[in-house]
Amino acid sequence: MRNYYGFEIYAEKGVDHMIPIIGRMNKTDDLIKIRDYCTEKGLRFSSGGTIWNIAIFGALYDENEFLENHEPMTLPIGECLSAKPEEKNGRLHIPDIPGSPIRLDCKGVESLVLLESICYIYADKLDKQFAVRRAYYH
Repeated sequence: MRNYYGFEIYAEKGVDHMIPIIGRMNKTDDLIKIRDYCTEKGLRFSSGGTIWNIAIFGALYDENEFLENHEPMTLPIGECLSAKPEEKNGRLHIPDIPGSPIRLDCKGVESLVLLESICYIYADKLDKQFAVRRAYYH
């Protein structure tokens, strides 16, 4: 499920443990709304994904709100990053750098021949319209 409304319906149907996957949420705001909804209704809340994304959002969580680490995809992706949260003594420590604490190691990835080239696309330079459309059903 990718939005708050789906989790609200799950709760109405009796699900008592909500586990949104951070990388699949449409909006960060929905993740926080789901967490707040769980607190309000007395439901268990945890979330999962790659360790770097969950560390960023997990910094907003309370002590009783757990993070689920999807380990199989974490290690290979981690080798492609120059900056990322690190685990120490069972806690995740986020690098103290501006913006997102995750940085792709472009030169390292290029040297492994995993990346052919880097291309930056700026919206104001495009000659095309682009829109993401989605539908919600209740």
